[in-house]
Amino acid sequence: MNNNILKCLIDCIKCSFGIGDYKDIVCDDLVLLAKIAMLHSVDYVIYPVLQKKYPDDKNIMPVLSKRYKSAIMIDATQQYYTEQIEKSFEDNGIRYCVMKGPVIKNLYPSSEMRKSNDIDIFVDNENTEKAKDLMVGLGFKVKSFNKAVAHDEYCIGKMIEVEIHRTLVSNKCPWDKECQKIIDRLILSDGHKYKYEMTKEDYYLYMISHMAKHMKYSGIGIKMVLDVWVYLNAYQNVLDFNEINLHLKKCGLFEFENNIRALCSYWFDGKEASEKIIKLGIYIAASGNFGTYEQLVAGNMAQNAVGTSSKTISKFTLLIKSFFLPYKKMEQRYPKLKKYPVLLPIYWVLRAFNAAFIEKDRGKKILNKYDNIDLEYGKKIIEFKKEIGL
Repeated sequence: MNNNILKCLIDCIKCSFGIGDYKDIVCDDLVLLAKIAMLHSVDYVIYPVLQKKYPDDKNIMPVLSKRYKSAIMIDATQQYYTEQIEKSFEDNGIRYCVMKGPVIKNLYPSSEMRKSNDIDIFVDNENTEKAKDLMVGLGFKVKSFNKAVAHDEYCIGKMIEVEIHRTLVSNKCPWDKECQKIIDRLILSDGHKYKYEMTKEDYYLYMISHMAKHMKYSGIGIKMVLDVWVYLNAYQNVLDFNEINLHLKKCGLFEFENNIRALCSYWFDGKEASEKIIKLGIYIAASGNFGTYEQLVAGNMAQNAVGTSSKTISKFTLLIKSFFLPYKKMEQRYPKLKKYPVLLPIYWVLRAFNAAFIEKDRGKKILNKYDNIDLEYGKKIIEFKKEIGL
């Protein structure tokens, strides 16, 4: 990542929030700036600034303009369907809680500046079947529905995606059980009978835990860090950090959150930063919106090497993990296991047989993904994540 481009990108973001003057923006390579902004899904944030700074550019500004107009249309359509879903759930007595993007985007100068890929709504597990019928009634197609997984997926065309969540955080995270307790602390939203919301403190905890999940298993981008800064600025005078820190410590995310907050201060508030925080910023800036494939595979390979420097051991470990999935994941793939869990060993053998004889090309492809990745790079990623509290 070019440091000058990163500084320019951060300056543009700050300017969009009223910090600084667009006339003072200095950019050596507008095309590269735009490409990095798009990679992190923050081009929507900086477009209004660049439009003022480079109104006559014919190279990249038309591309950014098209994306921004598309974001406006998607944002309006998402808002419409969110309202339709909320009304349907209210009318039919389903407790629900709108999460993620639809909440945080209202804290941005303009909601389309914080583009969301989908609409995320929590519904109690016992109501997901009823929710499915209502979603179909609203014109949604069921992309996936399985009570053994964390969320169900619905869509209307290619533009509108909705995830109905049964859980708040993936159960592969060490902090999932503590974060699930947020569900018990939901509060009824004013003027509603069935719409619930997180407390300000719990939403922040959820935001950090969701970010930590992505960072632990792959990576995060500038947009996620920006979300934290935006949220802290909006509620800094009302957030109870004694309560937040108590939950963060129970989750094991206290150190991670402190580092993310320090990065927010460094990037957007102009505060001094330690070498570790600067390094964290560089890693995130190089990651893209949800980390790079290389970061994901390298970290995974190093973990599977179980302390050795052998790719062979790493591949063998991956193979064993792929065959002998835990019961919950096997149940997702083989629904009969829910009724007959005693068949688990048989289905393990079936998976191994399929991998060895029926889908052997796919199996080879999975194993070969380690071939061109540096194992030492993976080890450095794991050590770095430990250093920042993960």
